[in-house]
Amino acid sequence: MAENTIPTPNVVGIINFHSLTLWVVEHEGVEYIPVRPLADLAGIQWKRARNGLFSGDSIKLFGTIELNDPLFNASAGTYVPKKQPYIRLDRGRMYLARINTAKMRVNDNEDAADRLLDLQIEWAEALHSYETTGVAVKNTRLESRRKEEQALAALFKTRSVAANEQEKAALTAMIRDKLTELGYPPEELDDGQMSLGV
Repeated sequence: MAENTIPTPNVVGIINFHSLTLWVVEHEGVEYIPVRPLADLAGIQWKRARNGLFSGDSIKLFGTIELNDPLFNASAGTYVPKKQPYIRLDRGRMYLARINTAKMRVNDNEDAADRLLDLQIEWAEALHSYETTGVAVKNTRLESRRKEEQALAALFKTRSVAANEQEKAALTAMIRDKLTELGYPPEELDDGQMSLGV
């Protein structure tokens, strides 16, 4: 792409992406992020990473495009646009998933390699779940939900051995709030017991 035809996109948002703060730009209806911070996060050599973005199937896979960095402050003087590779926002995790963590370790990036490997394993499990069941659920949400439901079960158990009616009423109110928070409409039964309205 000729220097004078490289577009300068508009910033449409700022995101936190695996401990990085990245601006999101829009070009021809597609959202992009700068890829260099991802390469830096992985501790991989930029020149090699940059060349890889424009070789083989990477252009199609990542939607690689060269854009001018957005202009944040149009102060007096001459603005020389800084161009760099951007990839589609929705392909950023795929970029990280393809990074070789063993090469990161060779460059003494043990902590970053460990964090990235954990993410790659999580993404592999999510992809497997999606391909086999059509649904993938982020583990942290599922684990959090499981803990909330365990807390709810403990409230039910505590309520069954309440010392007096006042304590039982307070626990009933807590159970009702927790059920509502989890999206279960609480229903009163004739015997005064509460159940999940599902």
